[in-house]
Amino acid sequence: MAGEILKIKREESGKDIREISNLLKIKSEYLRAIENDEFAKLPIEVYAKGYIREYARLYKIDAEPIIKAYTEKMSLPEKEREEISLPANTTKKKMKINYLVYGVIIVVAALVPMIFVTPKSENRESTPTTKPMPAVQPVQQTENPVQESKIEDKKKQETKKHILKISASDTVWLQVNIDNTQTREMILKKGESATLSASENFSLKIGNAGGIKLTLDKKDIEVKGKKGQVISLVLPADKQRKTDTDKKN
Repeated sequence: MAGEILKIKREESGKDIREISNLLKIKSEYLRAIENDEFAKLPIEVYAKGYIREYARLYKIDAEPIIKAYTEKMSLPEKEREEISLPANTTKKKMKINYLVYGVIIVVAALVPMIFVTPKSENRESTPTTKPMPAVQPVQQTENPVQESKIEDKKKQETKKHILKISASDTVWLQVNIDNTQTREMILKKGESATLSASENFSLKIGNAGGIKLTLDKKDIEVKGKKGQVISLVLPADKQRKTDTDKKN
């Protein structure tokens, strides 16, 4: 397997797959898929090749043989890829499961009419009609000063949010972490743009630094990187300095 060399290098370094995931900011299941040549589990081609290059660069390995294996395998029809990736007995197990599911469906379909069809009664007793309940008038809520104060505080917090605009002059892929809680992955083609908001900061990983323009709170941000270069940065920049200071203390 082409990706097995990365697994060998990682094990020689004594690193766990989760440690490499935290270091490269790439999901562990994607790294494991690269190691096992299970390329069908990777995201779209732009992301997949970027992840392979990042992983190979970490251990100073030529990424091209792995990318070649990825391209050759993904060019095969889906059925052939499954036959290569799955164990021999997997198809038989799936067939057995399918037959079992079909059998259950047939049994249920036969029982449903027996459950819901009831014998007709010749003498049906008329059920008394019930009078409609009087409509309940809604209770008018009085003004709540505490609730109004919370609404005002929420509005103030929303106005303090940072607005990041991302514009692409070339095809780029990004991984953006918002306020250290929400991570988004996206790919922008030339001429496309995206706008994000955060209360604290943005942590970005950019796959093509030379093809992107960033504007934070209506101010242009200098992106130091060339075309095809992968970089990471935190915005606003003072958030990065504060984080580094906290780590030193």
